[in-house]
Amino acid sequence: LQGLGGIAQLFPPEAYRGPLAMSVLRQAGLCRFSDEAVFLQAAREAATLRSFDIAGALLKHLGEHAGALKWPTKAYTALARLPIFPAIDARGAGLLAPPTPDEPVPPGAQRTAAALDGPCTLFKYAAASWTQLELLDPEVFNAWPSSLLRKFGALKDPPPME
Repeated sequence: LQGLGGIAQLFPPEAYRGPLAMSVLRQAGLCRFSDEAVFLQAAREAATLRSFDIAGALLKHLGEHAGALKWPTKAYTALARLPIFPAIDARGAGLLAPPTPDEPVPPGAQRTAAALDGPCTLFKYAAASWTQLELLDPEVFNAWPSSLLRKFGALKDPPPME
């Protein structure tokens, strides 16, 4: 995984993703992202490169295969510490209203990469927390099953609206 250049190097071409081709590629040394050590190594590389494309591909893969993964809690904890999770930071943008699903990155807000053990929350809580927390990108996290989100226990609950 040293020196990942882009998404194309993470996954085999579509024509080679069939069961027979994958078994041959695995015999030749292709790693599985279902192995938490391999996934974490790729995620660390994405964090080092500050690559939204690589991180996005990894997180999409994680969301699609979450039900089949049997990772220990420490793997999710290690992953949560990496700044690879796409987020929207509207805290210092001077906005008068929270971002909306129609315009998740309003003018003045920034796309950023967050670590899930930092000050962030799901986009669905934007109305209550957009001035205090980074909002996780709805394009990635709305597709994740809630069981996967629960594995990242450090996600911040929104402040109460009173």
